Amino acid sequence: QAIAGDDKVKVGCFVQKGAKEGEVIGTSGVAVNSKVLGVVVKDHYLSSESETITYKAGDNVTILNAGNIFIEAKSEAKIGQYIHIAKADGALSFDDTIDTSGSTKVYTGFRVSKGNQAPYTTDGIIEITTANA
Repeated sequence: QAIAGDDKVKVGCFVQKGAKEGEVIGTSGVAVNSKVLGVVVKDHYLSSESETITYKAGDNVTILNAGNIFIEAKSEAKIGQYIHIAKADGALSFDDTIDTSGSTKVYTGFRVSKGNQAPYTTDGIIEITTANA
């Protein structure tokens, strides 16, 4: 369990370490200044890169930092690609290699295990995993 530190903490979105012990803050649409901790999950809800359920600051949240989860992607994601978050604005990217420089993006520790590439669509539901990541 963690504690939501801002209103950017949403089900299906990645979070980063907050200023206080045990606190997490969202990565969507904001600068990423610390380690990405995982994806916010909630039982019986579809997780999504898009905005879904938003927590208020102080709410308890559950973070998935290992295993598999389905999320909604707004761009093409191919099987095996590594998932990064842009430091400037929290945008997700799906890349063939891990960005080891860390200058413009942060590696999430997740990889695409079921993609949405052609002939399907360039956005939609994908499965991500920490296995072999």
